[in-house]
Amino acid sequence: MLKKYNASLLFALTMAVNLPLQAASNPGYWNDSSKVSVSTGFSKCWRTIDWTSENAIPECEGGMKMVEADSDADGVVDSKDQCSGTIAGVSVDANGCAKDSDNDGVADSNDGCPGTMPGISVNAEGCEKDSDNDGISNSNDKCPGTLAGISVDSKGCARDSDKDGIADSNDKCMNTVAGTKVDATGCDINIDDDNSVWKIFS
Repeated sequence: MLKKYNASLLFALTMAVNLPLQAASNPGYWNDSSKVSVSTGFSKCWRTIDWTSENAIPECEGGMKMVEADSDADGVVDSKDQCSGTIAGVSVDANGCAKDSDNDGVADSNDGCPGTMPGISVNAEGCEKDSDNDGISNSNDKCPGTLAGISVDSKGCARDSDKDGIADSNDKCMNTVAGTKVDATGCDINIDDDNSVWKIFS
């Protein structure tokens, strides 16, 4: 019991003596007044709470510098890896998570549209959303909610090839001459002198 008590007392005194003498030159270890790391006598040094594998001194660790584990081999040690289990070959950031260069929420490895502008809502492929699936992205679609199967122009609106105001999908008289007044079906309307309206059937 006496030997154990003396050993414990010696340890406590060593720590107390060296507590204010920690040197910046050897961070993570207690140092004596000469800024030499205090050894246990077994090629080990007294570590402080600031010790990490990165600042380990080989001589203080039995001659070998300890290397912290990196389970998914992504280059980020486990203690700093916020995304453990990264698939091999995926480029990661300092936190060990798959890189997302355009910050759209889709990792570079899965991003079909890299370089998306900030604030743009994207789909699972990292491309700008097209809610009505007409081929025109939401930010450029002037006619959102186009029905499926409708042919649209560059603005996302139903195509009107003869520019008569009637969408091709509803136009029964395609290729109307410019300036011709048409009815709801896109066909020519003839207006006579008394403004009565009658339809010309071909």
